[in-house]
Amino acid sequence: MTRLLLCAFNARFDHTCLAVRELAAGLRASRIDGLTTEVREWTVNDPLLALLHRLVAAAADIYAFSCYIWNRTLTETVCLELKKLRPDAVVIWGGPEAETQPAAILARGAADYILTGEGELTLPQLVRCLLGHGPKPPPTALAALPGLAWLNPDTGRLEQNGPPDPLADGAWPFPYRDEDLVRDKEKILYYEASRGCPFGCSYCLSERDRIVRVRPLEQVLDELDRLLAADVRLVKFVDRTFNLQPERARRIWRHLIARNRASGARTCFHFELGGDLLETDDLELLRQAPAGLFQFEIGVQSAHPDVLRAVNRPDHLDRLARQVSRLRQANNCHIHLDLIAGLPGETFERFTRSLDWVWALRPHQLQLGFLKLLPGTSLWRQARVQGWRWLDVPPYEVLETDSIGFGELGRLKQAAELLERYLNVGGEPRAFVFAASHWPRPWLFLDDLARDGDRRGLFDRALGVEERLRQLWQFVHASHKLTDSALGQLLDLLRTDFQLMGQKSQPAWLGFWEQKKDEPARAQLRQLRLTVRQAGWPVAANRLRFDRIRLDWGALELDGEVRAGDYLMVYGREEGRPVLLAHGPFAAGLPAYPAK
Repeated sequence: MTRLLLCAFNARFDHTCLAVRELAAGLRASRIDGLTTEVREWTVNDPLLALLHRLVAAAADIYAFSCYIWNRTLTETVCLELKKLRPDAVVIWGGPEAETQPAAILARGAADYILTGEGELTLPQLVRCLLGHGPKPPPTALAALPGLAWLNPDTGRLEQNGPPDPLADGAWPFPYRDEDLVRDKEKILYYEASRGCPFGCSYCLSERDRIVRVRPLEQVLDELDRLLAADVRLVKFVDRTFNLQPERARRIWRHLIARNRASGARTCFHFELGGDLLETDDLELLRQAPAGLFQFEIGVQSAHPDVLRAVNRPDHLDRLARQVSRLRQANNCHIHLDLIAGLPGETFERFTRSLDWVWALRPHQLQLGFLKLLPGTSLWRQARVQGWRWLDVPPYEVLETDSIGFGELGRLKQAAELLERYLNVGGEPRAFVFAASHWPRPWLFLDDLARDGDRRGLFDRALGVEERLRQLWQFVHASHKLTDSALGQLLDLLRTDFQLMGQKSQPAWLGFWEQKKDEPARAQLRQLRLTVRQAGWPVAANRLRFDRIRLDWGALELDGEVRAGDYLMVYGREEGRPVLLAHGPFAAGLPAYPAK
């Protein structure tokens, strides 16, 4: 019996690799006699020797690796060492990093064979060839396999066979068995309802695959029902532009909304959208979605039309801003917007204006990314001609261009780190946004905060939640940009954010109302606890937290505006962490317990 191990090194423990699972499903469907197939996944943070011990212990005859920019270096190192320990084993690579640089990979001996293009049909053909001829088939047999790159043993030259025929619409297999869904329900599971991208963004490898193929709609709905029935936590669609066909997208959204209402399932679905492609019917439908059901990632990349045109990207920015703003107003779907620093023609100053423009759309998450000059892309070829500099090794990140320098990119790196620390932390970190509103521009706030953090050495180590918020408070307080009233509101927001981030402690500097020593506050707290018992709340009064804030929380939740007020906040606990149960004007007393 021949043993094949499909291997992937993921970026994080909660990630999964769609490619190896689809390949495994394709091999199972091929029913190859004498073959057993297993999928094994690790992370890029696992120790090298531990990985080697596991790979050797698996005693596979064939090892197949899925290779991307985040795992290329580790994959190559592992395979070179594996070859020392298992010289008899066959090593196969596939994935974007493999198919764009086959000559270098094969020459270094990190792989015996490389698959290019879609592997669901090509891998079974290669496996049959290996089973029939052994680990070193004759060149005539290898030359007949589409999508295969290999070194000809007779000449030592690279042979790259013609590409395989593309799979028909929806012919790629459903990647998950029932046992997979049970085992991995707490991880991120990826789903592919379409392949290909009609756009030709010059920095993206998808520019080579301009034909879009879609999975039959009824098949998609049935497979999504399987994921829902398994109670998986998060499903990420990998479709390049999910709403390319608006009516089809609405059919899927409508189905998921109905299923959620009927079952109350916890599963969240993540989609990559074209913001300018959103239609009025989409927005009206999405307003009906239960909170937490959908996440939308929208690539803006730049707020300058000429920059977008320079990379062959649509530049319908006015429509994108209008539609995203309408989507944000409903406040029931998580919105993630992306920018890319280092695009041609975008200077440092122009990029900071792009950041301001995207900030104004009030995304829940703003990701400031940096251009990757992927080998084989049009922009990679252009950059070579124009003398740009970038990392020679994955992830091939830009170092400087003819528009932006290395030092300027470093300043943007610090701003990106601040966004990760303060904005992209889940929920709605209101204190950070409120503080920024007192600077003339969001970028100036980020830059000033970065200079403060750099001076204090805070970029040189990880910071816990309390230390991050304390830095923000100290920086803003020392800036003298806020009135005393606004500083009080900022402290209240910091305290609220701290608790909504699940923090159980009550640091004195945050000024928790329950810690006040004056008798009026103590009497009010005693009365609230008594009222909880009298009202029959289904939670013990001593398990609740009460806080008093100097702003109108109801208005803040409605439109994001901070207005003066006097609000009571009531927190309960879930798994030992604070959660906001109820709130209302302080003068009105204890608010009603939330209905289920």
